[in-house]
Amino acid sequence: QAGNVTINGSAATPFKLIASNKSVTQGQQVCVDITTEGFDSIGTTRYTLQYDTTRLQFVSVGSFNLAGLSNASFGLPGTSGVPKGRITVNWTNTP
Repeated sequence: QAGNVTINGSAATPFKLIASNKSVTQGQQVCVDITTEGFDSIGTTRYTLQYDTTRLQFVSVGSFNLAGLSNASFGLPGTSGVPKGRITVNWTNTP
């Protein structure tokens, strides 16, 4: 089943988050790539990724391809008040 991304709020430059579509056998580990469209001239962004905990178990974030994005940019499920099934992202462009 394909994932859905909902963006709430307003932006001077709208952009899309695109989650890769993956099929795996139960028990296998999978990496879901998140890419963007229209991610130009953006100074900062904050959003929450939500997933179904009955189907997926969070392991880690990594392989960042964006300046300024690091492990510290993420609120991970079950830590610092972030509920299981959610990953928060807070990124600021640092020239």
